[in-house]
Amino acid sequence: MKYLSPDEIRGLKESGYDPVLLEARADSERWEAVNGLREKIESAFAGVTLGDGIGLMEGRGLDDYEDADVLAQLHAQDERIDWHRFSSETLLSYQSSISFTDAEGMRFHLPAWMFAELRDDGIAGLIGSLCRISPHNEQQFSLLSPEQRSVVRDFLEFMRDDPDYTHERAEIDAAIKHIWSQLPPQ
Repeated sequence: MKYLSPDEIRGLKESGYDPVLLEARADSERWEAVNGLREKIESAFAGVTLGDGIGLMEGRGLDDYEDADVLAQLHAQDERIDWHRFSSETLLSYQSSISFTDAEGMRFHLPAWMFAELRDDGIAGLIGSLCRISPHNEQQFSLLSPEQRSVVRDFLEFMRDDPDYTHERAEIDAAIKHIWSQLPPQ
């Protein structure tokens, strides 16, 4: 769900939109919470790079069973420095890569995926990936710092209250309690 800023609401009212309907849509507290969450994500993931991890293109290559030569080419083409460079369109077109990233790839792409979700440009599978951690995919989250894990918990708490995630609320609550409130072993 896209949350309108107070300025956007004011502009729509000035353009003739029904103010009663706009007020029903407006939720300035929720909009403020989105901005606060974005700031936390920025802070927790500042300076994170992909390193030698699996990026979006290489992840798709793995999904497509590409050979080692093609995977090496895709690895070399992947964005490795700045997760802010990913547009929503790019993230959407490579959404299957979430299942194929390694721990470095997850740590690098996770803030971009969370930002896309907060813009209502959601990545299919993100909430499920954060809620259904099994021994198979648990290593993907092994490099997250306590601060980054805390931000993921805050993100899930925010999404739990989003009307678009009503059906996932119990699963999100369980993940918050059993996965994201626990600190990783040191």
